[in-house]
Formats: sequence, C-alpha cells, structure tokens
Amino acid sequence: MAAAQSKDIASLQEELKAADVSLRTHQLEGIEFMLKCRRAGHGCILADEMGLGKTCQAVVMLSHLSRSSGGRHLILCPLSVIDHWQNELKRFGADRLVVITYRGDKSEREELRDEIAQRKDWHILLTTYELFLKDHEMLPIHKWQSLTVDEAHRLKNSASLLYQALGEEKFDWVMLLTGTPVQNNLTELYSLIMMIDKVKFPAQGADSFVNKYSDSSNPKTMGGLRQLLDEYLLRRTKDVVCPDLPAKSDIVLYHTISAVQKDLYRAILAKNYNYFEKDSKAGGSTVSLNNVLMQLRKCVIHPYLFEGVEPEPFEEGEHLVEASGKLVVLDLLLQYLHAHKHKVLLFSQMTRALDILQDYLSFRGYSYERLDGSVRGEERFAAVKSFNEKESDTFAFLLSTKAGGLGLTLTAADTVVFLDSDFNPQNDLQAAARAHRIGQNKPVKIIRLIARDTVEEIIQARALGKIHLTNAVIGTASADGSETKLTATEITEMITAGLSRLTTDENSAEARFTNEILINILGGTDDNGCWLPAKDVSPIEEEDGAGEKVESSTQKEPVGSMYFFEGKDYKADAAADETALKAILETAKKNVTAPTSQTARRKRTDGDKADFGTLGAMLDAAKERRPRKILTPEEQAERKQKREQAAALRKQRDEEELVEKEQQRRDRRRSQWAENDYESSNLPEPASAEGGDDVDLDERDCGPFFVLGDVAHPQFRTEHEGADALVLHCVDNSGSWGYGGVFDALLSRSRKVKEVYEWAGEMGDVALGDAHMVDIDDSQSRTSGGRDSAVLLVAQHRKSRGWS
Repeated sequence: MAAAQSKDIASLQEELKAADVSLRTHQLEGIEFMLKCRRAGHGCILADEMGLGKTCQAVVMLSHLSRSSGGRHLILCPLSVIDHWQNELKRFGADRLVVITYRGDKSEREELRDEIAQRKDWHILLTTYELFLKDHEMLPIHKWQSLTVDEAHRLKNSASLLYQALGEEKFDWVMLLTGTPVQNNLTELYSLIMMIDKVKFPAQGADSFVNKYSDSSNPKTMGGLRQLLDEYLLRRTKDVVCPDLPAKSDIVLYHTISAVQKDLYRAILAKNYNYFEKDSKAGGSTVSLNNVLMQLRKCVIHPYLFEGVEPEPFEEGEHLVEASGKLVVLDLLLQYLHAHKHKVLLFSQMTRALDILQDYLSFRGYSYERLDGSVRGEERFAAVKSFNEKESDTFAFLLSTKAGGLGLTLTAADTVVFLDSDFNPQNDLQAAARAHRIGQNKPVKIIRLIARDTVEEIIQARALGKIHLTNAVIGTASADGSETKLTATEITEMITAGLSRLTTDENSAEARFTNEILINILGGTDDNGCWLPAKDVSPIEEEDGAGEKVESSTQKEPVGSMYFFEGKDYKADAAADETALKAILETAKKNVTAPTSQTARRKRTDGDKADFGTLGAMLDAAKERRPRKILTPEEQAERKQKREQAAALRKQRDEEELVEKEQQRRDRRRSQWAENDYESSNLPEPASAEGGDDVDLDERDCGPFFVLGDVAHPQFRTEHEGADALVLHCVDNSGSWGYGGVFDALLSRSRKVKEVYEWAGEMGDVALGDAHMVDIDDSQSRTSGGRDSAVLLVAQHRKSRGWS
C-alpha cells in the first residue's frame, strides 16, 4: 500500500513538472509524512515555519486523496487567504481537482448549497471559519473524507464554537496547518492533538497531559514530549530546509516619548488611582488594570488615539509627527528606507493607529496600500497583487497584525516595521513571515519600535518568554515553563516598570537619529536596494553635543524572568518605580479636593473621581506649564504667506513629478504591450475616432433596450432582428473578474470576455472611463443573425480602503 502511494505521488509530481510546477525536497518529505500519519490511522499537524509552503503540500496531499479514496474534502481558512487557496488548488492540483468555493451573501450561499447537493463531479469545498460556523447545519454533506484547517491555531480552544461545530461532523482524516502550534500553553497544544486523534487523546485527558509535561526546564520531560509529538507533528524551519533563502535579521529601535505623551501617561495613572488601592472597592481588579495597561499602550503609540488631544483645526501637519516619539523615529526611518529603494510593511494591532499612519503617509506623499479586518476578500487580493507587481511603485503596506499576518505573500517588501508588539509573539512572527518566505530574493530586516521605560519593554520581555515555551516544546532551546494569565499584581508590576526613569530627566532627551546612526544600527544598503549586514555595534550609543542618546540592539533571549530583558533587570528598580507610582497616585488623591489649575477647576464635575486625574485636566495643566507664544497680526500674516508659498511650491513640484511619472508609465506600458503581443480592446474616445466631426450617424433607433430575462442573451423586436447587439456591463478598474449576476451570465456564454478583461488588467489597460468591447464567441448566437458583443464600462475605481 505504501509503495502504491509513493508511486502515486511520483506520478503526480511528473504531472506538476509538465505544468511547470515543482516541489522542493522538504515539501515532498512533508507529503510522505502525511501519508505515514494516514497509514497509522490518525491525522497530522504540519507545523512548518511560516513561508515554507504548507498550502502546496496540503493541496498535493488532497489531490492524492481525491484520486485514491474519492469522497468530499473540506478546507477551512481565513477570509484573507481564500483567494490564495483557490490559486494554489488550481496550480498544484494539476487540474484534477474540482473546487466549490462557498462564499457570498445569504442568497448566493443558498444557491451554492443546492449546487453542492446536486453536482456529482466536485472534490473540495473551500470556505471560511465564519461561514462554516454559520451554515454548517444547512450543508447537505456531514460525512467528509478529510478536513483541512489552515491557520489551525484557531482551534487552540476546545470549548470554542468552531471546535464544537467541527465535532458534530464526521471526518475520516484531519490535517491541520499552522506555523505556531504552541502559542501560550500546553492546553492549546492538546486541543490540536485531540482534533487529529480523539481515540488516544480524549477530552478528559487534557489535565494529565499538561501536568505530565509542564516542567519545560527538565530535558527528560521535554524529550519525552518531543518523542510523542514526532508521531503527529512535523516542524521544519527556513534556516534548515532553505539555506538559500536570503537572511533575516531582527532589530530593536528604542526611542523616548514626547512631553505630551509623558503628561498623558501620568494622567492615565492618576485618573485610575483607585484601581491600584487593594483596600478600595475597585482595587485589584484584573479587568480594570488591563484597561489601564491598554490605555498606556495607546498613549505610547500616539496621543491622538485619545479623543480631544489633537489640536484644532484637524489638519495634516508636522504636529502629527512631533506629538509622538514613536512617529519621530518612524519618520526618519521611512525617509531612509524610501531614499534607498526599500519597500516596507507597517504593522500595528490597532486600526486607529493605522488611521494615523495613513494620514502621516499621505502628508509625506508616500504611496501605500492598506489591509485590515474591514477590507473585503476581493479588495485584499487586489491590494496584495498591486503591491507585489514588479513595476509597482507602492512604498508601504499598512496592515493590522491579526488580519494582515495570516497567509499573505508580500515578498515585494524587504523591511517589516512593528509599531507595537503583540502579547502573543507568534502573531508577530506570523506577520513578519509575510515578507521572509519562499520567493523572497532580498535580505529582510525586521524592525521593532519600543519606547524606553514604558510598558512596551516589559511586553517585549514577556513575549520572548513565550517564544521560549515554543522552542522548548517543538524546538531545541530551554524554557521557563508554560504561560498563565496575568494576575493583578503582575499587571501592576508591568505598569510600574520604568516609571521612576520616565518621570525624571533621565528620559527627557529626544532621540535624534541621523543617517549615519541608522546605517550603524540597521546596516547599509547596496546600489540595488538590498540590505547589507549591520556592523557589530550592539547595543549602540551615539551622543551629540547636547548629550542626547539613541539606543538600539538586536534581540536577545530572556534569562529566567520576564523582568530581565536586554541585559536589564527591571526588578532591581522596583522600589524606585513603586515610589514614583505612589507619588502620582497621592497627587491625584489630593486633587480630589484641591484642583491644581483654574482650567481643571472649570472642568470639574460631580462625577469626576479627581480633577487632576481626568485626561483633559492633566493635559490642560501641562499646557499651562508650557505657554505658547502669542503671535502678533503681522507675524500671523507672515506665517500664513510662508505656508501658502510652501504649499504652492509643493503643488508645482507634485504636478511636475506626476507628469513625469505618467510619461514613464506610458512608456513602460507601450514596451510591455509590444513584448506580450497585446492589442487593446478599449474603444477610442469620440474625439480621436477616424473622421472626427464628419462621422455620419445612423438615424436608426439604436437603444438602449432594456430586457427581461437573461441579459447575456439579447432578444430583439421583429424590426430589429439580425441587428448587432451590445451587452453593456459596469466593472471596476481592478482587472479582477467578479462573482454572480451579470459576471456569471456573461461567463456562461463566453470565457473570452473574462480573459480579455483580466489580460487588460495585467497589461495596465483598465482605467476609469474606459470601454472594452469584446465579441461573444460562443455557439449560442442568434439564429436570425447579428453579432453579440460585451462592452465592459470601467465605471468604478477600486481604492485600498473602499470604492468611489
């Protein structure tokens, strides 16, 4: 049986080669591992590091199963990668797999369920977690040959609704794909193993499993766990199986925070002073303290994440950068990256932070795409395609860590910047792997921005501790043990860490990065825009005449405690930090009865816990300590004139650059068309048509005619029989064919219309206002004569964040 399966895989490999598709050695070994698990009577977890081609291995395995065992196969994946799965099923399935993609609105899904029930020739149902959870009871099939779950760490909680819904179905075999099988604790790992072998790992065995292998510092215990996992889990890393993959390096850039951020940081603590008092009713609540922690994280990113902090009028300007120490560093970093021809992925966990970054990129004139949880599947695919195109001049891609960190391939970028860090480091690793994966031909730099003496440093230390747990279970490094939820005391310690330095002059200097310092920290760039190795200067300290300091270092492993990070023991300063917190809280309590400023007194309401503790009052008090110069009318007029002159100069420069870029674009397009033998189907504008004003217009009634029934089969009145017909349909400028409605009606008559439109998109020949005319070349033409043609009117412009 094993020999027959190996022979089948070899045969399939030959078919893939004939289609100009090949598998790497580690991918073939992965397929053999899956076959071994199936012969043993249990499922498998393919846990290769992100970017090693887990999807293509799964597709080849499914192709084998469909031929050897028949039946129906279910694939669940995130919405963001469903288009990627469709492409891989077509590419690596050697055209032997018939796939039904279950998506769309309620009525479209109802039609698809009828198709699933009636059609006999399909093999695979591809859908998202959410749609399966919503509709699984209505699906006509409940016994499946196999289940494949992409990003399977979604199943880490056996009590989740998705896990329970899958438990109601019958699967002969289960295949889980995840680059992060262990994220927080061994209970999550047990949930995955239970999904692939319920007989050997029943639900009631979870506690004994965790207790048996909880001591991750014991080599014998960890050796036994790895031996057990070897039967079920296969894990390879890029450095081992792809030594030819360009190098990846990780850099931490430290920065201070602005004066406004410091005031806001203290204000958040002061406002919530009662949460830190164990004797008070609100004291010691983990929920309340977690909320304080989140507010502090927002403050460190940008103060404008809080309502009422951004000064009116709400206009783009340098204040957007100057208000945040993080954006000051990011601004200099992006200037360097843009000047040296790098392309960058910008990640944040907060979509509101992405809003601020989007305003910043627009202000600086940087081109960008954006992808977060609100972007639809079709738009995601188009945004990724646009960014990855060889001739694309898009500089940055804004992504939320969760939505943009799964399944996407963004190898056009060679630099990844994390604005903030996730408590779960596996999410950040997933995100970084969007750029560093098979297909990348440049060295990749992963840059993390961390604010000194704030909660960000402890979050980073804690995240590295979780990476140790993963390495202990499926890697080779040692670890401290499994992870548990934070207690109120631990949250308080995280909030307090670094506070003594943050509230003194030690942290008052603004970091001034120069190109020379950035080159020392990051490494230079060659003439082709590729990263060069960084100099051995870790950590780096550069001081200018004012004694201002900039620091950076490459990441190091934590040693035994989440409070030991980058060679610093945060516990050593705990007493000073506690004293600093106590001083802030005592001031807040005093101001319950004694407001510190007239502004705070005016803002006081009966519902305030403390005037000085309200964010607005704190910021007002800060402003009173830093009075602004009042300009005379002459100075105001002079400043206005300078702004107008600068704006006019920028506008003229932008217009000149736009003209130059447009000419370069036209030249590239003409060259591309010539190389590909492409002939445009776009109708010429009336003014440029031959004959100009002398064209003799026919006085016949040419319509438009509105029809009932199928618009793709025009029906004429008797007097118009034999006339040519134009089927008009509005499309967008993405070059991606749509779903349902007129799209499917035209496709049922002729694939040529779709192919011409998509070919035009690839050739850059789809623009707003275009009208592409394509003959319908099927065998269903009217018996009375006359030619049917489709005219695709490009009437919508696809933006990265919506439509216009």
